[in-house]
Parts: sequence; structure tokens; C-alpha cells
Amino acid sequence: MMEVFKDIDQGSQEWLNMRLGLITCSEIKTIRADGAGAQTYINGLAYERITGESSAVFAGNQWTDRGHELEPMAREAYERKTGFKVEQVSFIKNLGFGYSPDGLVDDNGLIEIKAKQPKDQIAILRSGDIPKEHLDQLDGGLLCSNREWIDFVAYCPNLPIFIKRVYAKDRIQQIEKLNELIAKYNVQIEDVANQISEMY
Repeated sequence: MMEVFKDIDQGSQEWLNMRLGLITCSEIKTIRADGAGAQTYINGLAYERITGESSAVFAGNQWTDRGHELEPMAREAYERKTGFKVEQVSFIKNLGFGYSPDGLVDDNGLIEIKAKQPKDQIAILRSGDIPKEHLDQLDGGLLCSNREWIDFVAYCPNLPIFIKRVYAKDRIQQIEKLNELIAKYNVQIEDVANQISEMY
């Protein structure tokens, strides 16, 4: 059953606690790669399920901090450009994983905002395409939210905003495979957690 959480600051302890032991959309690309990185991710999530504590310390960096600062500006620019009002929510849990959307739009949409460096924003504007490295997260957002579309938003101050819509109906095959993959990895995480718990 889908759970939507509001009025919880992203990055707060309460927000971090909601994510413990859960596959999240920001790491979909890790499990899609299905390699050593995926197994490391599984180990971390198994630890969180066993202990109820985070397996990582998020030190952040200058660029991610800047991304957080620019997100409200990007949201406002999106609203001006499209005429939509964006509803902010903190976290969505559904189908055994979680997602922190950058906003819900209308009754059937949502947005995913990426703050970009100037050279990257111009590259996106010139190509008119969503960078491939973001498609896994968009698929995850559509699956977790059960919404019909997601607007990818690339933003950089002093440059035009880039908005491109992705419809769930056009990504059915990728989304179905992702759903199967999440189920598979949740079983693995639980198996690892059980294996380690038996060693106490």
C-alpha cells in the first residue's frame, strides 16, 4: 500500500529514519547495474534492517549543497513556465522501495529537478534530450508514485530552464523490469539480514 509523507524536512533525522533498509530511487542505477556496487548496496541496507541505524554518513559536497539551494528556485521557475502548482511531499513508500519526489503536479504528474553546471545545462538545451543517467530514477519515480507522467527539470541560474515530460505508458517495459528487480533485491536484502542475524 502506498504511503505518502508530508511536512518532513528532507535530510532531517526523521526523513533518514523513514529510508532505513529501503531501496530508494536515487540508487536504482546501482541495482540496475547488478554488479559489485549492487552487492555493496545490499550489504548496507541489510545492516540498516538489522540495526535500525544508517549504514552511511552523508558528508555531502559543495555541488550537492548547491543543488539543495537551487531546488526552490527551480521549482518556482517550473511553476512560472508551465502554470502548474507544485505540491511538495517528503517521501513516498510503495512496492517495497521509496522515493523523495521534488514535487507532485496536478492529479497525475510529478517533477524531478536536477541542478546543472552551466556547461551541462547548455549541452542539455542543445540536445533537447534527458541525460541517460537520469532515466533509471525517473522510471523509479513513476513506479513508486504510480503517476502517469514525470517532468524532468534541469536548472541552472542565468540559463533557460529545461523541461521534458516522460510518460509511464511509454516506459512500460523498463518499469515492469524495474519492479521485478526491486522484488528480487528485497529478497536478497532480507536473506543477508537473516544470515547475519543468525551469527549473533
